[in-house]
Amino acid sequence: MMEQGGVNSSELEEILEKRVAIQNEFYRRSGTTLKIISKFPPAFGLLGTTLGMISLLQSLAEPNAFEKLGPTMSMALVATFYGLVLANVFFVPMGEYLGQASEDDLLMRRMILDGVRLIEQRKHPILIQEHLVSYLRPGDRAKKAA
Repeated sequence: MMEQGGVNSSELEEILEKRVAIQNEFYRRSGTTLKIISKFPPAFGLLGTTLGMISLLQSLAEPNAFEKLGPTMSMALVATFYGLVLANVFFVPMGEYLGQASEDDLLMRRMILDGVRLIEQRKHPILIQEHLVSYLRPGDRAKKAA
């Protein structure tokens, strides 16, 4: 569209900036949602443990209470265990991953946007390459040059 005159540079930049912002916001919200969800399983686990301990304390008056003590207490603690596992093994890492993916995606989209701007300005390919390589870490730049 640029070459055929269907869009001018300010319109193109506006479109690309909007796409960058919207995609980044989507990833950011997804990561935040998972981090919020990760707060609930430990609370539900604690609730399960509390209910299990209530049941345990109620059964202490029974004649064979000592035999039920271990199994009942272990069942109560399993609820906390599952809550902690769900939060710390699944939801928190997934939220962190989406946060990192959002940052990586934003960087890539900014690089593409800069490349399109430079192409639209008809800059020399070597200059474009140097601009785009600046997005890479110094160690990665040497790999790309080889």
